[in-house]
Amino acid sequence: MSNDTDKKPEQNYIAGNALKGSDLADREEEIVREIAASSGFVVDKLISRSGWWDHSGPIGAFHYSGTFEGKPAIMKVQGIKPSSSEAYHIERFQQNAHAASVPLRPPHLYFHMPWNDSKRYEVLILEALSGAPVVGVPTTAHQLSIFFQAYYDYRKVLTQEPWVEADPNPLHILVPKRIQEWVHISTEKFGHHPLRKSSDAELIQEGSDLLAKRLVGIHPEFQHGHFSHLDIYKEGSDSVVLSNLYWSWRMPLYDAVFGYHWHRFSLPGVSGITTAAIDNQQALWMSYLSTVPQKLGYSEASLKMVLLERAIAGIVLDGLSADRHHPVTPYILDSVRDEISRLIVELQ
Repeated sequence: MSNDTDKKPEQNYIAGNALKGSDLADREEEIVREIAASSGFVVDKLISRSGWWDHSGPIGAFHYSGTFEGKPAIMKVQGIKPSSSEAYHIERFQQNAHAASVPLRPPHLYFHMPWNDSKRYEVLILEALSGAPVVGVPTTAHQLSIFFQAYYDYRKVLTQEPWVEADPNPLHILVPKRIQEWVHISTEKFGHHPLRKSSDAELIQEGSDLLAKRLVGIHPEFQHGHFSHLDIYKEGSDSVVLSNLYWSWRMPLYDAVFGYHWHRFSLPGVSGITTAAIDNQQALWMSYLSTVPQKLGYSEASLKMVLLERAIAGIVLDGLSADRHHPVTPYILDSVRDEISRLIVELQ
């Protein structure tokens, strides 16, 4: 017999929070003092504030470094109520990784204060990781080999029972709907962005319509929705995966493409980088991505469809958040437009 405690929580839709209000930034100092007093966390300094794309609007979370019970730690304050807590995802990920016997885990969770409706925030105090992410910007073949080994280890975790409720919407309906939501958000945030092109709207619509056609009968899969170049660390023999708020149901192989997608939009931050280096970086990622379908038993079309979905996200929103003043940013966006056009032809 089942009861309410058996029901799995809903997944989080982080991008959908972009236009929600949050007063977290206005209360940051007060909240930090309050948490330090109640938890014993000793604050060192601010690490980051998490916003959406242009970072001009409200922030959804902030992170401080410090110590907790004598150990280096990170305090994360979540300022928009999640459908399912990151603490829950960390716990279930840890259990499932252990069951799968893989050298992979989330960061250790030292302290958790659940979402409080009156305080309007949630607190996690997490293990502070040493070193840097395994993938640098720019990256190397050696770094990507470590990243993709962690990826294949992580995929073994997915053989265990999913721990969030499946999205009831079929992909051929959901994906075009999300694209239209991105277009709305982009209009709000980047309506007069100098790197937008008048031809983008038609390209976006053509790609969206093709995905609506090709995704009929393809089911979403449970996976980590933010397996990026910034989220994988090594601690001893373990790979440690961050951003665990994003476990959700997505297009097949979304997790494989996500790191490539965001890495290329980080490249304008590299001083002196050239267009030739951009091409080499993208080709290096694709040399690893192109082998994923065969290794995991997917069709090449599955990879191409998620590459198309991510490329559309690139010209709608993600690429517009890159440094617009860097001379390689227009080049990257044009290469993404070319990728969309090529994938549309290949998927027809």
